[in-house]
Amino acid sequence: MRDLVGRNSVRNVIFMMRQVERHKTVLIVEGDSDSRSFSRLVRVSHCKTFSPGYPGGKEQALALFDDLKQKKLPGVAALVDADCDRFWGRNRSHPDICWTSVTDREVMIIQSQAFAAFVADNFAADPGVLRLQILNASFPLGCIRTMSRRNQWALDFKGVDFSAFTEIPTIRCNERACCLEVAGRNPISGLSEDDLMAAIALVRARNPNLEDVVCGHDATEILSLVSGPTLAKSLSYGQIERQLADRYEPAHFVQTSTYQECVQWESRNAPYLINI
Repeated sequence: MRDLVGRNSVRNVIFMMRQVERHKTVLIVEGDSDSRSFSRLVRVSHCKTFSPGYPGGKEQALALFDDLKQKKLPGVAALVDADCDRFWGRNRSHPDICWTSVTDREVMIIQSQAFAAFVADNFAADPGVLRLQILNASFPLGCIRTMSRRNQWALDFKGVDFSAFTEIPTIRCNERACCLEVAGRNPISGLSEDDLMAAIALVRARNPNLEDVVCGHDATEILSLVSGPTLAKSLSYGQIERQLADRYEPAHFVQTSTYQECVQWESRNAPYLINI
């Protein structure tokens, strides 16, 4: 019920806005941090971002999007994380849903020059090398996440101790230790470490791009671990994500497939606009 109240409240705000600003695009995103980040990248005079309220997330964002489409409100788009949908070859449920160019917003930023600027300000490291190390170290847990969603294992990844399986300073993942940590956090699942090792092997056998499997929060958690012995004061994953988002500029966004999807949306939904 609380989910529904949150979403309905946002929907009412959108309808009130449209009474005054009839040609302003409504762009639905997953959460408040996404809204703040993407608000810096869109044409704010013609487009406003909305997250679905408590508790947020992809399912709630798409539910709000469906609510507005059922009410036949024009000029509505959704921009949500691709997660592993592209990797598994899943189709979008509606042409007005845009995906991040990689698994999620955080990985999209890590793939951009914003990451190089962040590294230059915080680390004495080659940004290309560090990026690849972080993505490789995050990959095994990303494999487990995608297999959990695909097989409906409903694994809980909250509270996972990344230091239990991330080797510093080499920035490598001990895969068996990773599986032990996840299995230990989810005793009710009945999954063993061998089951999770097999899940990693199955995803790896498909030879995916790292950025189509890795979860951005995992990458920033590992980057936080790396910052500890590297910097005078370690950075939390939240601090890292905020710094990365602050450095992500429209010039970075226009180089993504997400930007092109927004361009295509504009061509189908004139006179509504999204892009700067």
